[in-house]
Amino acid sequence: MDVGEEGFRISGAGAQDKLIACMKDGQVLLPLNGTPSTHIIKPAMPDYPDSVENEWFAMRLADACRLSVAACDIAVIDGKRCYVCERYDRESIDGKVRRLHQEDFCQMLRVDPKRKYESVGGPGLKESFALLRALQLPASDTVEFLNRILFNFIVGNGDAHAKNFSVLYRDGVPRLSPAYDIMSTALYPEVGKRMAMKIDGEYAFKWITRGKFIRMADKLGIHPHVVKGEMDKMIRRVRHALPRLVAQATRRFPHRCYSAIADGIASRLSQLEA
Repeated sequence: MDVGEEGFRISGAGAQDKLIACMKDGQVLLPLNGTPSTHIIKPAMPDYPDSVENEWFAMRLADACRLSVAACDIAVIDGKRCYVCERYDRESIDGKVRRLHQEDFCQMLRVDPKRKYESVGGPGLKESFALLRALQLPASDTVEFLNRILFNFIVGNGDAHAKNFSVLYRDGVPRLSPAYDIMSTALYPEVGKRMAMKIDGEYAFKWITRGKFIRMADKLGIHPHVVKGEMDKMIRRVRHALPRLVAQATRRFPHRCYSAIADGIASRLSQLEA
């Protein structure tokens, strides 16, 4: 987005239109002359007018399911709803914001971002889990990453590619970054029928089962009991949180996409429970 302000530089990558900004007291401010931005603002995508509500709802559900996620909300700007996400690669000390270094999985594995999807030669789960081990991240980060893969399947997110997973450095120590860019792409059949990373050799949502997750884990060196346990906990959390969140979201920002997302989730939960 070329806003035409002198001294304003955008550092947010990706295909979707977005504005890198600062937000303070309800105002949207442009970070000039190298000032660190604090928020990412996304308007609705032209071809997918419900993308704002979709991403906000999926992220709220992820948070309710105890995943580590970036703080987000919907803001009404000039009468239009926009998805607003707080930048997790920032920290504030005595009121002064500073940048934190982060690297996504494509960067760390030296993969061209044009090949971020496994289907075109990008990293899959094998390379991703190997990277976490090579970085010697805490076991809790490995379990968190496993839960994100489970959640992305359940919510129908086919865009969880290697650039949407990152490592954040604080005082030189790497940790898995909070989750971001989660939405139910399965809501759009023309683009969202497949996952970005294979589960036991399978991309298509409709053919992924409980058994495939368990076999995938075994091939990755994760004990099947761990996957079964985390899967069952995730199923319980989603079932508990989903009706409440649909009702809350409908009251705050009414939209029919929430019930459509919930219907897809119900179908994929049944695949994991069968």
